Amino acid sequence: MFASFLFSVCMLWALVGCGGSGEGTLIGAPTPSQSRGQLVSYTSLEDYSWEEMDALLSYEDIDIDAEVYVTLYGIKYWTVDAKGAPYLATGAVAVPDGATSASLISYQHSTATQKTNVPGSNNDEALLITAVYASSGNYVVSMPDYVGLGGGAGLHPFLHASTEASASLDCIRAARQLASKLNVALTDKLFLCGYSQGGHSTMALAREIQTLNSSEFQPTAVAPMSGPYAPAEVELPFALNQPSADASTFLAYVTLAYQNVYGNVYTNLSDVFTSPSSTQVTALFNGQNDLSTIAAALPPDPKNLFTSTYLNGILNDANSPMRKNLVPNELWNWTPNVPMRLYAAESDEVVSFQNTQKVYDYMNGKGANVQLVDLGTGLTHVNAIFKATPAARAWFDELAGYSD
Repeated sequence: MFASFLFSVCMLWALVGCGGSGEGTLIGAPTPSQSRGQLVSYTSLEDYSWEEMDALLSYEDIDIDAEVYVTLYGIKYWTVDAKGAPYLATGAVAVPDGATSASLISYQHSTATQKTNVPGSNNDEALLITAVYASSGNYVVSMPDYVGLGGGAGLHPFLHASTEASASLDCIRAARQLASKLNVALTDKLFLCGYSQGGHSTMALAREIQTLNSSEFQPTAVAPMSGPYAPAEVELPFALNQPSADASTFLAYVTLAYQNVYGNVYTNLSDVFTSPSSTQVTALFNGQNDLSTIAAALPPDPKNLFTSTYLNGILNDANSPMRKNLVPNELWNWTPNVPMRLYAAESDEVVSFQNTQKVYDYMNGKGANVQLVDLGTGLTHVNAIFKATPAARAWFDELAGYSD
């Protein structure tokens, strides 16, 4: 869940060179009356050459050849926050240079605590996804930053399925408008994918489209990757039983986020966090610190981070506020009506493979067109993305008719 995809400084300089500038193009005045998915503005963030993207793909041992240059655009668009109020969000859209026709991919990014470590700020993950998907020349890629990240205000509602879905859905709408303005005709193919938290977001997006927006969107295929789809049933017990800095960060993040969304997790921070963390967590999760900084500041064992009363409620009391809050954010117990492939590594030490297994068992039992792809042994959560994303690309190519 906490993949950061950091490359060395030297490698980054070699790969990306200088950032794009561009003053940005304003589409309309950003007023709350604008509809969801309305594109407000776009700015060229970076122009990637196929040579630069090829270097990255080779460095990460990904067997894909970049074929075209790609421009990464930063966008602002309207969505809604956790309360349903109008919210000005940011994201990125990768557009192959010279493309006149392309299919659309919506990629949902992994966990971020630092507001600028997102696609709309041209982070490492955006570069990777641009290289894997858009460099073929066949795909425009929509990448939402999510509510509370990028240029958006407030605390990010981590693992909140509703806003993950709405921010991603509205980013697709904005990406369609941008493609039209750039004279890129989009095909009827729409692919959804995402890694880590982005796997959870992708599952939320697919469910949202099927439930509420099937007349507007019909995904061709969905590829969630290594996501915590069963946070209460699988991931929370897994995190508590295998103590690590990642587990402490995950549990602290979701605790603060759900308090902000639902308002019922605690009255005082000391109700759930032990000292001195109870006086530190708000500042740690202020949007300025990255995952490694936060992890270093928290006890590596969640049992030393949280009060025993709070932990007992999470694990043993189905009526505790936190457990109740998790119910609408469980994403394993629905049945998709489009093809889905679940990518995960059984050796994942951060997001339990049993999240993916639970999804597969339920959906397969309901007769869904779902497959589980084990990415292989010896992979960590951080490096499994370099196997998952190109595997999904190969599947998308096959379905879109782009395969050799």
